[in-house]
Amino acid sequence: MKRLLLTITLIAVFASAGSAQDFGFKKKDIFLEASIQTSVVRDKSTLDRTASFNFVPKVGTFLSDHFAVGLAAGFGNGNTEGRPRTIAEDRQKLKTFDVGTFGRYYFLEIGSRLKPYTELAVGYHLIRQEQWQQSKILSEYRMKGVLAKAGIGANFFLDKGIALNFLYPNFLSYHTFSTVHNGDNSTRSSSSEFKTNFNVFNNFLRSAQFGVILIL
Repeated sequence: MKRLLLTITLIAVFASAGSAQDFGFKKKDIFLEASIQTSVVRDKSTLDRTASFNFVPKVGTFLSDHFAVGLAAGFGNGNTEGRPRTIAEDRQKLKTFDVGTFGRYYFLEIGSRLKPYTELAVGYHLIRQEQWQQSKILSEYRMKGVLAKAGIGANFFLDKGIALNFLYPNFLSYHTFSTVHNGDNSTRSSSSEFKTNFNVFNNFLRSAQFGVILIL
């Protein structure tokens, strides 16, 4: 939390040093947004290396000066492999896909350019995980279900029509999943989970999605 407050304070100081133009949203504004999240993690004990990438495009419209609704999609992949490579070539691959709706409420103004918001999203979630060895798939899991999540973020306006965006998307989350192993429906199982993730503030770069928002 301290890191988040420090980040917001620094941006606010920078914003106040700029011009005093009026930046923000208004009713009936339409926006396009694209956020990206990447990470590379190396385990020093096992030498494993895990890389992940997520891309989230959104389109929305403002029903009032502070409240917006819209549609969102998400595409992600991850890859875990041992270092140094062994003859076995053990590897895990992960692919994700999301599609759904979201609502966003802008609740505060910090300076003239920084606009914090909260966001609630609900949608369909698909995960495919593969275990590889010697260039062959040993096992495969497919998970699909409904995912609801709440996040907190902010836009920093560079100009009246463009802003930077950062979002912690999984501050709170709930999902229900149906899982199938190796395409065999007899292995189907169901699960649900509610999660709070207050530790997102401890690692700003790994937890947040960064992107750009364009106002049409």
